[in-house]
Amino acid sequence: MVILPRAGNVELFLYFVDKATNNLISKVGTGTLVGETLVLTAGHCVYDRQLHRLVRAEAYLGYSDKGHADVRCGQLVAFPSTYIDGDEDEDLAVIRLEKPFQEDVRPWELIYTPDQTKLKEIIVVGYPMD
Repeated sequence: MVILPRAGNVELFLYFVDKATNNLISKVGTGTLVGETLVLTAGHCVYDRQLHRLVRAEAYLGYSDKGHADVRCGQLVAFPSTYIDGDEDEDLAVIRLEKPFQEDVRPWELIYTPDQTKLKEIIVVGYPMD
């Protein structure tokens, strides 16, 4: 039997502390594994204008198969301060996981593609597969 690598799409459970009540608040988002321990996600997933910065992240692979889900914990490592200032064009962030997923999980490869023309638009949507 041949086991093919799984693509590194993860469901994120994101935790914030409510400054007013000190309660833990959770949100759900999506991310893409772009390195053994690096997850690329949207800035709006890790920063909330009322709750502020993320305090903990859980990345789930195979979430829909509850008996076989693989989870890793992580923390925010990169986030543009311009997003906090209201520049929603820079809606991205990177989360570093505590340890890699299993060997059969393959991160997506990021390839540099020089701009051919200005004003090209791409649209990225949430959780593409499990």
